[in-house]
Amino acid sequence: MRRAVAYLRVSSERQVGNTSIGDQAALARAWARSRDVEIVATFEDDGRSARVGDGLTESFDRRPGWCELAAYLRAHPARRGGPDLVIVKDYKRFSRDVVAAQTTIKTLRASGVEVQAIEQPIDWTVPEQKILLGLYLADGEVDNDRRAASTRRGMVSRLRDGVFIHHPPVGYRSVHAGGKRVGIEPDPATAAHVVAAFTLAADASLPVDASRQLLNRLVGRYVASKGRWLERLTNRVYAGEVHVPAADGRPAEWVPGRHDRIVPAALWAAVQARLTAKPVRGWNVKLPDELPLRGIVRSPAGHAHGGRVLTGSGPRGANGNRVWYYHTLGAGAYRIPATVLHTAVRDVLARLTPTPEYVALIAAVVQEAFSEDSLTATAAADAARRDVERAETRLARAAEAVADGHLDGEGYAVVAARARTLRDDARARIEQAAPPPFDAAGLDAALAVAGNLAGAWDALDALGRRELTCSIWGGEVEAPRGRELNTPNTPLVALLTGDFEAYGHKANGAVSEETAPFGPSDPDGTQLEHPARRLALILAPLRDVGRRLAA
Repeated sequence: MRRAVAYLRVSSERQVGNTSIGDQAALARAWARSRDVEIVATFEDDGRSARVGDGLTESFDRRPGWCELAAYLRAHPARRGGPDLVIVKDYKRFSRDVVAAQTTIKTLRASGVEVQAIEQPIDWTVPEQKILLGLYLADGEVDNDRRAASTRRGMVSRLRDGVFIHHPPVGYRSVHAGGKRVGIEPDPATAAHVVAAFTLAADASLPVDASRQLLNRLVGRYVASKGRWLERLTNRVYAGEVHVPAADGRPAEWVPGRHDRIVPAALWAAVQARLTAKPVRGWNVKLPDELPLRGIVRSPAGHAHGGRVLTGSGPRGANGNRVWYYHTLGAGAYRIPATVLHTAVRDVLARLTPTPEYVALIAAVVQEAFSEDSLTATAAADAARRDVERAETRLARAAEAVADGHLDGEGYAVVAARARTLRDDARARIEQAAPPPFDAAGLDAALAVAGNLAGAWDALDALGRRELTCSIWGGEVEAPRGRELNTPNTPLVALLTGDFEAYGHKANGAVSEETAPFGPSDPDGTQLEHPARRLALILAPLRDVGRRLAA
């Protein structure tokens, strides 16, 4: 009886026409039984590609499973009774690079180990069979090149149709359907922060890098260098466009995207105008502690300068002391003392602060939502895993029927295709059923701020006050005509006050199972699977403020 090791590999979970690791294992066992071969060890590379960075060659050293196989053969040489056969499903599973495959096969044969493909057998005693081997290996390489060209054409076609298929930039999140990414949409947790950063970048009285520092504080260390931040500010994805690379004789271009723009057209134009303008020599103004809201406040509607972003300054009075103002520029400018605006903001925060009992109720609702989502997701995932097991069993039985001669190749293809469809659908359900992670510390941080909004304002520095204001007002504040600010109409404010009427729900001041998650979708219309995830996104800005306070 010959001794063999089985090598099972799929280079990607999304490969078309390839059988899974389970399919290959079943085929290898059936093949070995029918030929009186003992499989002494099995090695897998699931979702591992050997493609090298140049995109043209392969390296077996990049496969952990193959490295373990090679180490096993060295520890159990064929001349000392170790395995003298490596079994693979076909040579495409072995390698899709002719040179790399030929070199590896020669190295194994020199140590007394033969490579045999179940579906592409080679009689190594016949020299002419090497021609057939060359055809098998070349077929894999040609197929790989054809797939790469087809994949690139498909990607370019989707981009040309306005579908953004890459990793989303901050402010967006991926949209999935059937386990695949199908585009992007604004992220409720970070989109407002991006708008705030662009608003700050449009303020000619501030250095552009101040907007980078703000965004890093709001969403974590996102942009490490000033140069990279300038690239982000000119990224037209934020303006609702998609970049299409040069292909098929057509030049690179930007096309209208299917996703919503985050940055309004006027703000986008203002930032681009500033970036293309000549820099003022020696201009390096920092954000004063007295003007934390400069760049995110607009003058009130109805004023001659209504809708303009407010800058700020601190002229000295007759006694030599500075008096700080927010204002627009030019004749008929809108002006408001900084102390007046800050007092108005603080008054709104104090008015929005919920009672301790209500904060505890919010905490209980969030925790219950996460617990229920976790149980639901676990049950759905378990059911999907059972479906995967049933599909794998069907595939294994079909493979055994082929080996025993009870099922022909055409029948196996029909059964296998149906079973793989069921299995892939079940795997997609497993991914979709993943429960949202519960961040207990983050919830505590968010609710600590929620229970003392005015106190948080008093304790924060300039950038912290800006972050808190953006969290409550959604990234932009309209200055008051008098001395009182209107209550912002945002999901976070609705949660803090229990007033869901603006979103089509009435809770009468209490959080209920139906109203706390804002029904089946977020206020912006974005469908989210888990109520707990909706609540986590709504509370995320206050969580970040709480962590800033703790630091």
